[in-house]
Amino acid sequence: MKEKLKKKMIYLVYLFMGVGLVVGTLNNLYKTELIHRVYVLYENVFRTVIAITASSISLKLIRRKPSRPNMRTNSLLILPTSMILFLVILPALTGIPELYIAFMPFPWTTMPLQLLKDGYFFSTAMEPYLINGLIAAYVIYQAVILLSTVLYGRRVQCSMLCIFSGAHAETFSEVLPLVKSHKRRNRKVVSPIFWKAFIFYWHCL
Repeated sequence: MKEKLKKKMIYLVYLFMGVGLVVGTLNNLYKTELIHRVYVLYENVFRTVIAITASSISLKLIRRKPSRPNMRTNSLLILPTSMILFLVILPALTGIPELYIAFMPFPWTTMPLQLLKDGYFFSTAMEPYLINGLIAAYVIYQAVILLSTVLYGRRVQCSMLCIFSGAHAETFSEVLPLVKSHKRRNRKVVSPIFWKAFIFYWHCL
């Protein structure tokens, strides 16, 4: 049963990476409205569904372990919830599909500076009340991240709230790295290469 669950997870990883590479590449090469809509669906909906599925499989896997850490269980429950909130619910309520960029940790997003400069968030013109609301949400989110990091360390952001690479690294962690070395002396060098290359490509999209 355990091996079957891991195989499902591995197929899920390849599906996630394959679709991401195709959609991300097309979005970079062809700036059409249709392709951009597909890209938004991938970013907001597809990634959320993948994270929920991977998280449910991971929970089944860790429940079979003699000792399962509470932090790990909490991560697998909270991360998909964060993605549903930031990638699906809030964009649907506001009509801004890229809203999740506002909840990137400082200094990864310059959203407040852009809003204050010209009143635009990406290509969307914002009403004054939305500008004030977004900046307030940004400041509150950054304060929560800063305080939680000081008190509990970076794991709160990376394993609880991160809706980008951290979410997928955490939910897929039961089968990562995909490429493993059988030679102990090379394990630290060879094992992470595949995953690090993918993360680098992901950030370049």
